[in-house]
Amino acid sequence: MKAGKVWGETRALLVTPMLEVHDLLIVPHAYCSLHRHRARCNAFVVTRGRLWIDVRQDDYALTDATELGVGELAVVPPGLWHRFRSGEEGAACLELYYPPALAGADIERRDVGGQGKAPTWLP
Repeated sequence: MKAGKVWGETRALLVTPMLEVHDLLIVPHAYCSLHRHRARCNAFVVTRGRLWIDVRQDDYALTDATELGVGELAVVPPGLWHRFRSGEEGAACLELYYPPALAGADIERRDVGGQGKAPTWLP
């Protein structure tokens, strides 16, 4: 489904209960609303141009601005106010929504990796 937005357009590529992927086309010098997601991570992978992701930190009075180029990724955890904005050339990106459990919270480690010969035993 394709939808026009004040900042460009969005097209849903995949919508499942665990993952959503949207293709965003962002016109030059545009930005989305300042918003947050209560329960989902929001990730952005730039496919054309440059994109800035502004994230308001809850634990200190600061807004972090991350500049992304083609192939770069930024992830915003649930609960943080954020927006994206484009520059002079506009941008395109893949936007993903997924629950935090898919973001690495389910991993449990028994040791750390390294270089050289790996241990042949399990702790």
